[in-house]
Amino acid sequence: MSLNICSREAIKIMEEIQIKEGHIININSVGGHYQFPFMKDIAIYSATKHTVTIITESLRELMGMKNLPVRVTSISPGGVETEMTQELSKLEGFKMLKSIDIAEAIMYALSTPQRVNVAEIIIRPTHENTLSLIKNFI
Repeated sequence: MSLNICSREAIKIMEEIQIKEGHIININSVGGHYQFPFMKDIAIYSATKHTVTIITESLRELMGMKNLPVRVTSISPGGVETEMTQELSKLEGFKMLKSIDIAEAIMYALSTPQRVNVAEIIIRPTHENTLSLIKNFI
């Protein structure tokens, strides 16, 4: 719900001030693109991230329909080292991204010319093998 409200208000402001160039970037998750059936406790998380994927793509389409000079990007990282993921990072075979990796993806999306809309960036650790994690959950 908050994603909808924030997006609506940002778009309203952009329209009012008649911006020449704008960019909405939503931080999503690989959980918004893939289902991890062996991780049954994250079904709701995955469902909400799938919703973010759909909302972001709808926003991108809406900007075109309104002819607003606003690009819309969804950045979907795999696991990122944070306080919340400390326990996951201890699992055998679980590789984690660093916050700087996400920041650099944001900078890349922002650095492209206005004629280019990087609609989706999915970032995973090199050699991440989600299937190798199954043994930690069964």
